[in-house]
Amino acid sequence: MSESDVAAISTKSLLETIGDSSQGIGFGEMVVDDRGQLAHFDRENFDFTFRYRGGDFRVRARAEGTTTAMDLEVDLGLLPYSVESVDVRANALAVIDAARGIIADAGIGGDQRVRLRDHIQIEEPPSPVVMLGAATLFAVRTRPYLDLICLFTGRLNAA
Repeated sequence: MSESDVAAISTKSLLETIGDSSQGIGFGEMVVDDRGQLAHFDRENFDFTFRYRGGDFRVRARAEGTTTAMDLEVDLGLLPYSVESVDVRANALAVIDAARGIIADAGIGGDQRVRLRDHIQIEEPPSPVVMLGAATLFAVRTRPYLDLICLFTGRLNAA
């Protein structure tokens, strides 16, 4: 399957999630104005969240002149404790190490939660297309790590 096929499938999945209000995704106090532009009370800062393949994604975007700065994060859940399983913890740590070579910031917070983060700058003003496109690309890039963490921790039903 080509990279564009994977991106198209992931985009379709995210758009279906957005259309399903039971998933809890939304743009908060945002509307599309008569020019088709995304409007917000702040009009410069946009935050939204979604759940994909067992990970909780958070996207924060802000206008910086004519560009869009985006901070993306996925919370993969708690790092298993050694008492639960030394092997599961070691495998989860190996996944995090592998992610560090691909994702800008992969690590474990003080609360023992596994998180992958990235910051991107897009040479276009904020719009639903720009923000969802970047969120989809981030979801596709993090999917192998999501799947492995779910496999190692036994959370496959969450995916």
